[in-house]
Amino acid sequence: MIKFKETVTYITATEEEADSAIVEARKDTRFDLVGTKITYKEKKEKGEIVDTHYLLELKKQYCQEW
Repeated sequence: MIKFKETVTYITATEEEADSAIVEARKDTRFDLVGTKITYKEKKEKGEIVDTHYLLELKKQYCQEW
């Protein structure tokens, strides 16, 4: 059995940190980066923002199917 692909999600404090992680993932030769997604998240309490972060999703493919 061979690992074919996976999706990994990270939490980052800033968008720049997420962009930097994408650049580093593209340099990794163990897999092809086939998709990325950055989502901004806010936590609100009583209408006020109390915390923020970014979710970084990396889609990695380790080999070709055919």
